[in-house]
Amino acid sequence: WELNERNRIGILPALWLSYYYLPSELKACFAYCALFPKDYAFKKEELILLWMAEDLLHFTTRKRMEEYGEEYFQDLVSRSFFQPSGKEFVMHDLLHDLAIYVFGDFFLEMDDTNFSKCTHKIRYLSYRGSARDPKKFEALSKAKGLRTFLSHRPWSLHMDHLLEPLLCTGSCLRVLALCDYTITELPNSIGDLKYLRYLELDYCTELKTIPETVCNLYNLKTLVLKHCIRLTRLPTNIGNLSNLRHLLLPPTLEEMPLQIGKLTSLRTLNTFVVGQRNRSAGMKQLKELQNLRGTLHILGLENAAGVEDGLGAVLKDNKFLSELSLSWKKYVAYLQKDKEVLEALEPHANLTELSISYYPGTDFPYWVGDQLFPNLVKLTLFKCRNCSVLPPLGQQSSLKDLRIVGLLGVKEIKSEFYYSSGGSAAAGIKPFRSLESLRFEDLSKLEKWSFMEGEVEGGVFPRLKELRLRFCSRLKSLPGYFPSLRILDIHSCYQILPLLPRGQQMDVTYPSLETLTIFKADGEELLVEGGLPMSLKEIRLKSCHNLAALDEQAFQCLTSLEKLYISHCGNIRCLPKGLSTSLFDLSIRYCHLLTPRLQRETGEDWPIIAHIPNVTIQPNLDDEEDDHHNNPDDDSSNN
Repeated sequence: WELNERNRIGILPALWLSYYYLPSELKACFAYCALFPKDYAFKKEELILLWMAEDLLHFTTRKRMEEYGEEYFQDLVSRSFFQPSGKEFVMHDLLHDLAIYVFGDFFLEMDDTNFSKCTHKIRYLSYRGSARDPKKFEALSKAKGLRTFLSHRPWSLHMDHLLEPLLCTGSCLRVLALCDYTITELPNSIGDLKYLRYLELDYCTELKTIPETVCNLYNLKTLVLKHCIRLTRLPTNIGNLSNLRHLLLPPTLEEMPLQIGKLTSLRTLNTFVVGQRNRSAGMKQLKELQNLRGTLHILGLENAAGVEDGLGAVLKDNKFLSELSLSWKKYVAYLQKDKEVLEALEPHANLTELSISYYPGTDFPYWVGDQLFPNLVKLTLFKCRNCSVLPPLGQQSSLKDLRIVGLLGVKEIKSEFYYSSGGSAAAGIKPFRSLESLRFEDLSKLEKWSFMEGEVEGGVFPRLKELRLRFCSRLKSLPGYFPSLRILDIHSCYQILPLLPRGQQMDVTYPSLETLTIFKADGEELLVEGGLPMSLKEIRLKSCHNLAALDEQAFQCLTSLEKLYISHCGNIRCLPKGLSTSLFDLSIRYCHLLTPRLQRETGEDWPIIAHIPNVTIQPNLDDEEDDHHNNPDDDSSNN
């Protein structure tokens, strides 16, 4: 009978049986998803925090609540209740209908037409309207046992009009999530929601202050303010929120309250801002937060005190952080304490990603590049303008992605980049043995990049797949051996002429190269010296203004070439006659000397490209001629 009844209202028997045989703890977690609209992109971490707030996770002292939530979520994924979609997850419409059915009379999907349906039974309410009449929300006072109120779209109702009926329900509310860009402040009465565990005010972009009464929410576990971009300060007495585990903040904060160090239960703190005032928190308060996990961005480090104030090690004992970002204010004057501050921020060896931005020092402390980070896979040094020497990053055994941007003091890359002080190839440790992606950008004084391929068997970069050089205007050549390189991208490196010194062959230096991109590089010999690797599948040339021709012999050897794009190369006169039959995509744009020769049927070089399936020539001279004849105002017609 039950199956027939559910089939009558559109619930497929197979879906119902899938739900029926779920463990009891998963049934409630699945049903809770009815609160979100169809096609909603679920974020795993967000949903777990909501489950926590509603006591849907059955946990013991052996594991953290978040770990049980992770297990629950993965179990639902394995049973196909969620489908992965990039980094997020989606739920099929039929499963969403099932979740609504399971919730029954305890759930209301409220819009501006059904306020009257808000009865005493309602425990979970999802509002998807935009009502402005406060009288309509008086119906909320009937839901005495309301536990969750979610709003998924901006609206224009004043917060007082919403909180008044919610407080009349008896303050049973556990979850309050609002998305309203018109909210400029919260009423003091929000502190009366004494059972509240989850408060989300994300995308309240006009919110400027948080009232002190929020600090009365002693049961609060999650506070989300991540996109409140006008918010500059937090409540002074935030230390009263002793149960707070997850605090997501906007980057616009000017400082942290002194009591932030009392939040020792915090697991998530995405942003920590070192303020200028003595009444704001500093690095000592951050040191108290030893349970932080995931990602931490530390801003305002130019305001941090040095070791003379007893700073000491701040993060070295925090073994749960996986991603760390350290940032100074743009282009501040260098003081000796800045290096001391960076020394004190040495992270635990478990770190996987590190970013250092606008550090004003001339060199880095020893730990940047130290071998004691076996799990570090991504490292970014950004706009550290005064640094003249790169740290010995070659000894990071797990490093896969390295980005060095805007280090204007670096003139030469030497052995120190590959080995720590006193090290060499004789020590037996190959540099950069895991690196797959390398990016040098805006190194405007870099003139020489020294490789040591003769000293290291297999080359210095044995696994490097992507090399991107941008705005290194003084760099003259790329010596070295890249056995695994697939992508070589050169942008605004005006003096790299040619790509290799004389006597070297690109086919030997880049035996695996598949994509070559050159943008804004001058010189007629650019693609002549050393030929081209036979492995190439795609070539992109743009704004190489002095390039007059493509080497005939080199292109005849490119038997795997599939795509050739040439754009804004004004001096190139002709294409090689022996283009490979493998070429299926050719694009020539704004090469005024070349374009006339490639006109369909009539151009001198048309037979060279006639076999290519996809050909794009811009501007098309035939089209231009038609436009010219159809335009009576054209100046040339009056001559």
